[in-house]
Amino acid sequence: MSRGRRARAWRAAGRRATAVPLAAALLAAMLLVPLASASTSRAPSAPPAVPPASLGAVAYVDAALGYQGLAGDGSLGASVSGSAFAIDPVPSLAPGCAAPEGTLLLVTNAHVVRSANDLRVTLFEAGSGEEAAELTLPATILAADDRADLALLAVAPGALAARGASAASARRLRLASGPASELPPGEEVLAEGSPLGLKRTITRGIVSVALQPVEESPFRLVQTDAAINPGNSGGPLVRARTGEVVGVSTLRESDVDNIGFAIPAQRVRTFLRAALCGGGVRHATIAVATEPVEARMAEALGLDEQRGAIVVRRLDRLVERPVPLEPLDVVLEVRGPRQAEAGGGLVAIAVEGGGAPLSEALFDLEPGAPAALTVWRRGERLVVPVPLAPLDLNAMTPALYFEAWGAIFEEIPWDMRYEDDYPGRGALVGAVRPGTPAAAAELAPYEVVEELLVRDGERLQAFPVASLADLRRVAPEVDAAVAAARRAGRAPVLGIKVYDLESRAHAIRFLGAR
Repeated sequence: MSRGRRARAWRAAGRRATAVPLAAALLAAMLLVPLASASTSRAPSAPPAVPPASLGAVAYVDAALGYQGLAGDGSLGASVSGSAFAIDPVPSLAPGCAAPEGTLLLVTNAHVVRSANDLRVTLFEAGSGEEAAELTLPATILAADDRADLALLAVAPGALAARGASAASARRLRLASGPASELPPGEEVLAEGSPLGLKRTITRGIVSVALQPVEESPFRLVQTDAAINPGNSGGPLVRARTGEVVGVSTLRESDVDNIGFAIPAQRVRTFLRAALCGGGVRHATIAVATEPVEARMAEALGLDEQRGAIVVRRLDRLVERPVPLEPLDVVLEVRGPRQAEAGGGLVAIAVEGGGAPLSEALFDLEPGAPAALTVWRRGERLVVPVPLAPLDLNAMTPALYFEAWGAIFEEIPWDMRYEDDYPGRGALVGAVRPGTPAAAAELAPYEVVEELLVRDGERLQAFPVASLADLRRVAPEVDAAVAAARRAGRAPVLGIKVYDLESRAHAIRFLGAR
């Protein structure tokens, strides 16, 4: 996917992290121009005198990113806002599985809560007007799927009880049953949420396309002309005549009006089953980059119709066992076992040409299981056995702020792993505070930290960084090496080896003597 295409698509809670690193966008919001979904934190308002007895299903989400003092203006930090909704009933979503008793569960987008250090949801008194009481409660991330852009939030019974409420006092929404392909175009829908911070907002529209391929998603999304704006992320798209949730708002096109997208309810149901049954969210990959076959391409390859996904390149670095495919192979069909959460059983899924995108065809298959691809190769139709490798997804890891350096680091988003320029390891620089050692060293957003280096006289110590968690672990070791050098009377120098995703070049940034 090109950066140009990515830049035109906006997540409904702000720019996608892959177009501009999330923290960098937030820094721009604080220092240059305001972004609708980013704000500086404010002191919490006083709780209502009387907690509402009945709470609405749709919540406002405030994800404080914990960038304490980053703006340099005395603010407490930055936050991203979005929406969420309470789900019901849990037993029908995940037979035999249950959430902790008395816990209120809410669905939202993963990109709303990614990197959050402090997470709060605001519920509103049901059925009241503009002066409805608000109930703001702490929440935790119970499960998340960064690739599907879904997260499950939990509000503990104790937090509810402390404010005179309970999970039973909240209205909960039911997910629509059946595949999204059965959702008829023209069906009237309502998009609920808090766009631009305007809480308890509802917009009306229709389903434009039941399953629309979108480059920013590994599967097809529900397209609607109901207005979806920054802050709607994670809110429900509801069928007007029944009140059932048919999707979760996630994307909109930034340069046109009335083109928004929602994650189909069927996909949300599969995610919730995986999350609540305790097995964890898993996906399969065959580690190839593909594109849909165009009409002229089909003719050149000798295909009898325009269908399938053509292999552009292999991504061997993502898996232990490379897939036996070649560039210009056309994948026509995928056969393999579905995950139990997706219904189980063997399936055969046609690819493109009226079928599913290859990424969607693989999405619910069982990682680690054998599968077979029907492939068109040099005029022949072949059946190629392939291993379904597990896709290594990021957990929702809070951002890491090193105050002594003046820099914030984030986990690398999953979809960057498919880019040509992704280095394969490291931690992403999210933002750099002006006037700090990191700024003086010209450390910049969109660079990936691969290694920390400590020069101690003639000795050089290297500390590899494979991930954000690795950076968190390595940092104390680096501090210990610096302290040891100082005790020995030597002046240590700290270097950071980075890979610049813009210039596609390696460099070393020096923070100088510590």
